[in-house]
Amino acid sequence: MDPEARHETWRVINDLKESGVAVLLTTHYLEEAERLADRLAIMHRGRSGWRAPWPGCSRGGATG
Repeated sequence: MDPEARHETWRVINDLKESGVAVLLTTHYLEEAERLADRLAIMHRGRSGWRAPWPGCSRGGATG
């Protein structure tokens, strides 16, 4: 995804979250997870091995 589309996607996800919609996002990019996530789940071989609120998450949503 090009950078402009990526940032627009972040904006849409953040808007959905602010309106109370739950969003399930899969990503390999920690930057995206840090900007967008309230919680983190680690999946390995089809199982969720660890779930928790993520203290390092930005609560302010997508920026930059």
